[in-house]
Amino acid sequence: MRDLKFRAWEKTEGKMFKPVYLLLSKANSPPVVFENGGTIRNSGKLHGYSVELMQYTGLKDKNSVEVYEGDIVTDGINPPSAVTWDYTLLARLTEIDIEVIGNIYENRELLDDSK
Repeated sequence: MRDLKFRAWEKTEGKMFKPVYLLLSKANSPPVVFENGGTIRNSGKLHGYSVELMQYTGLKDKNSVEVYEGDIVTDGINPPSAVTWDYTLLARLTEIDIEVIGNIYENRELLDDSK
């Protein structure tokens, strides 16, 4: 069994960070995210912050970079695509050499406009 890992995109500040602690509560409540230094953020709104959580897929690319939801990957043949939780795609990713080239928050321009 693998550890669950997340990273978070802070919309207001436009920065990515790796949470050191997540507090999950009721089904309709957003998780509270603690980062280094004890800063509190959440995936809804808390203290003016707005955060999107992305889960680690359990896969690494051909350069041993961890692949998270929201990453933009390429196989060098097909157009770059964003990683989402889709069991069909996940099965395909395990069969090919992919490379993480960015993410949907910082590198949106890497995706074809039709996606």
